[in-house]
Amino acid sequence: MVEKQVIYVDGITSISESIFSFTNGKRLIEAEPLPHKVKMNPNQNSNYHLDAADLRKMYELEKSIFPYAYAKDMTKTYYIDYMKKKWIELMQAGRLLPLLEHVAGRSFEMYEIKWVGK
Repeated sequence: MVEKQVIYVDGITSISESIFSFTNGKRLIEAEPLPHKVKMNPNQNSNYHLDAADLRKMYELEKSIFPYAYAKDMTKTYYIDYMKKKWIELMQAGRLLPLLEHVAGRSFEMYEIKWVGK
Protein backbone atom coordinates (compact mmCIF):
# COMPACT_ATOMS: atom_id res chain seq x y z
CA MET A 1 0.00 0.00 0.00
CA VAL A 2 1.32 3.42 -0.98
CA GLU A 3 1.59 5.98 1.81
CA LYS A 4 -0.46 9.05 1.00
CA GLN A 5 0.95 12.54 1.01
CA VAL A 6 -1.28 14.64 3.25
CA ILE A 7 -2.01 18.24 2.28
CA TYR A 8 -3.07 20.29 5.32
CA VAL A 9 -5.37 23.24 4.69
CA ASP A 10 -6.13 25.81 7.38
CA GLY A 11 -7.45 28.69 5.32
CA ILE A 12 -9.49 29.52 2.23
CA THR A 13 -9.24 32.86 0.47
CA SER A 14 -11.01 34.47 -2.46
CA ILE A 15 -9.61 37.29 -4.59
CA SER A 16 -12.99 37.73 -6.28
CA GLU A 17 -16.16 35.76 -6.81
CA SER A 18 -15.51 32.29 -8.24
CA ILE A 19 -11.74 32.40 -7.58
CA PHE A 20 -10.54 30.46 -4.53
CA SER A 21 -7.22 29.59 -2.92
CA PHE A 22 -6.27 27.15 -0.19
CA THR A 23 -3.62 28.05 2.36
CA ASN A 24 -1.61 26.59 5.18
CA GLY A 25 0.00 28.98 7.63
CA LYS A 26 -1.32 31.90 5.53
CA ARG A 27 0.77 30.69 2.58
CA LEU A 28 -0.67 29.49 -0.70
CA ILE A 29 -0.33 25.72 -0.98
CA GLU A 30 1.84 25.08 -4.01
CA ALA A 31 1.55 21.32 -4.34
CA GLU A 32 -0.47 18.79 -6.26
CA PRO A 33 -3.31 18.00 -6.28
CA LEU A 34 -4.21 21.69 -6.05
CA PRO A 35 -3.69 23.40 -9.42
CA HIS A 36 -1.57 26.55 -9.35
CA LYS A 37 -2.88 29.40 -11.48
CA VAL A 38 -2.02 33.07 -11.84
CA LYS A 39 -4.49 35.87 -12.50
CA MET A 40 -2.64 38.58 -14.43
CA ASN A 41 -3.38 42.13 -13.34
CA PRO A 42 -1.76 45.35 -14.55
CA ASN A 43 -0.32 46.18 -11.12
CA GLN A 44 -0.02 42.78 -9.42
CA ASN A 45 -0.44 39.13 -10.30
CA SER A 46 -2.54 36.94 -7.99
CA ASN A 47 -2.01 33.24 -7.36
CA TYR A 48 -4.99 30.97 -6.86
CA HIS A 49 -6.22 27.38 -7.26
CA LEU A 50 -9.77 27.26 -8.59
CA ASP A 51 -11.73 29.54 -10.89
CA ALA A 52 -15.18 29.65 -12.49
CA ALA A 53 -14.25 27.09 -15.16
CA ASP A 54 -13.13 24.64 -12.48
CA LEU A 55 -16.29 25.26 -10.46
CA ARG A 56 -18.48 24.58 -13.50
CA LYS A 57 -16.68 21.26 -13.98
CA MET A 58 -17.07 20.37 -10.28
CA TYR A 59 -20.77 21.25 -10.47
CA GLU A 60 -21.19 18.26 -12.79
CA LEU A 61 -20.52 15.99 -9.77
CA GLU A 62 -21.34 18.19 -6.79
CA LYS A 63 -24.31 20.56 -7.04
CA SER A 64 -23.31 22.49 -3.89
CA ILE A 65 -20.19 23.79 -5.69
CA PHE A 66 -20.84 26.29 -8.46
CA PRO A 67 -19.53 29.54 -9.97
CA TYR A 68 -21.01 32.86 -8.89
CA ALA A 69 -22.86 33.11 -12.21
CA TYR A 70 -25.08 30.22 -10.99
CA ALA A 71 -25.76 31.86 -7.60
CA LYS A 72 -29.36 32.98 -7.60
CA ASP A 73 -30.20 35.79 -5.20
CA MET A 74 -26.82 35.65 -3.42
CA THR A 75 -24.68 38.70 -2.82
CA LYS A 76 -20.99 38.26 -3.64
CA THR A 77 -20.09 38.31 0.06
CA TYR A 78 -22.74 35.71 0.94
CA TYR A 79 -21.66 33.51 -1.99
CA ILE A 80 -17.97 33.61 -1.01
CA ASP A 81 -18.80 32.75 2.63
CA TYR A 82 -21.11 29.96 1.45
CA MET A 83 -18.41 28.50 -0.79
CA LYS A 84 -15.79 28.62 1.96
CA LYS A 85 -18.12 26.60 4.21
CA LYS A 86 -18.72 24.11 1.40
CA TRP A 87 -14.96 23.67 0.77
CA ILE A 88 -14.47 22.91 4.46
CA GLU A 89 -17.35 20.41 4.48
CA LEU A 90 -15.95 18.66 1.40
CA MET A 91 -12.47 18.39 2.94
CA GLN A 92 -13.84 17.09 6.23
CA ALA A 93 -15.89 14.45 4.39
CA GLY A 94 -12.99 13.48 2.09
CA ARG A 95 -14.95 14.55 -0.99
CA LEU A 96 -12.75 17.35 -2.37
CA LEU A 97 -10.16 15.07 -3.96
CA PRO A 98 -12.62 13.36 -6.36
CA LEU A 99 -13.71 16.81 -7.57
CA LEU A 100 -10.09 17.84 -8.19
CA GLU A 101 -9.56 14.57 -10.07
CA HIS A 102 -12.62 15.32 -12.21
CA VAL A 103 -11.28 18.78 -13.08
CA ALA A 104 -7.76 17.51 -13.83
CA GLY A 105 -8.90 14.38 -15.64
CA ARG A 106 -6.49 12.19 -13.69
CA SER A 107 -6.13 10.35 -10.42
CA PHE A 108 -4.69 11.86 -7.24
CA GLU A 109 -4.99 8.66 -5.19
CA MET A 110 -1.56 9.26 -3.61
CA TYR A 111 -2.88 12.41 -1.86
CA GLU A 112 -5.18 13.22 0.98
CA ILE A 113 -6.49 16.71 1.80
CA LYS A 114 -7.29 17.53 5.42
CA TRP A 115 -8.93 20.62 6.87
CA VAL A 116 -7.05 21.71 10.02
CA GLY A 117 -8.43 25.24 10.34
CA LYS A 118 -10.92 26.59 12.82
